[in-house]
Amino acid sequence: MSVISIACDRARLERGGNIVVDDLNLEIYEGETIGILGSSGSGKTTLLNAISGFIRPTRGSIMRRSARNGSLEAAEPTTEVGYVFQDFALFPGMTVQRNISFGLSQRRVPKQSIDDRVAKAARKFEVSHILDRDPSELSGGEKQRVAIARTFAPAPRYYLLDEPFSQLDLQLKLRIRRGIHELLRGAHSTTVLVSHDFSDCATLCDRIGVIDLGRLLQIGDPLSVYAHPASLAVARLTGSVIAFIGSNDGKGCLPSETDTAARNAMSFACRPENIRIGRAPPNSHLASTGLAQLIDVRYLGFTIEFHLRAPNGGLFVALAWANSHKIPSEIGSEVAYHIMEDDVFRFSDREGSST
Repeated sequence: MSVISIACDRARLERGGNIVVDDLNLEIYEGETIGILGSSGSGKTTLLNAISGFIRPTRGSIMRRSARNGSLEAAEPTTEVGYVFQDFALFPGMTVQRNISFGLSQRRVPKQSIDDRVAKAARKFEVSHILDRDPSELSGGEKQRVAIARTFAPAPRYYLLDEPFSQLDLQLKLRIRRGIHELLRGAHSTTVLVSHDFSDCATLCDRIGVIDLGRLLQIGDPLSVYAHPASLAVARLTGSVIAFIGSNDGKGCLPSETDTAARNAMSFACRPENIRIGRAPPNSHLASTGLAQLIDVRYLGFTIEFHLRAPNGGLFVALAWANSHKIPSEIGSEVAYHIMEDDVFRFSDREGSST
């Protein structure tokens, strides 16, 4: 049976008298990496602060298993927790080396071991060349990597990572994300990552919890959350999605022109990669098929975006592999599209649970 490391029981979190997170029930298991995915202002950072013990729930509880006695206790700030803050929170007046070594010194680790572990973390997160600099001399990306190195050097029991890649360019982000994945895979620590980027959560996490307006909407492994979203809100937070309105006969559905139309008259939704250009195969079980005007083509390397306008004026995008087959790409031309029934999401209400 899995051991629970963090338990949230009907937790309510407030900031400035306003409810930020409400009625949160969540169990996080020992050694698990869980992602909390949501847009800005959804309550992600507030939840991390509560798990760390910096703030307390105004209702319900947030408990964390203690290394001291092995029991679940009300979350309090301790050296068991490593936290990558969104604003980095580096110590001014201390060099990068002293910042990274701070947690190790607090644990009274021998100096030689401190030096070795600082050097290892600096190499892993590509800050070896700036160890003698002050944080005020660093770029945003350098500060973020120092914050990550400082958090991982002591190998704490818990990692809390608040948007840890926000200041990194794409190639650097991929390397640092891979480095974090390697460290977490070899550790027994429990990790909570919060991000607005589904790819970060999908790459690093065993499970993803999707949060919106302070409410946990869905939790599951990355594939199930992406492929079987519980609501239109979850579908949008996990990737691109297009809402179609109209009848359910496979012919009358068109992409919605507005969010209001999507909420009030949505028939189904689907991902751009599931909109196929060209005539449908015979005897296909279709959710929709029709004609649209090609208004733009964008080459993204290994994929192509086809920007289309439906007869009702609704705009939508179909995504295809660049080398999959020849697709008409003359701007202004009329193209056929189809969507298979197995590739659509149908929801019992416009923002609620899926059917």
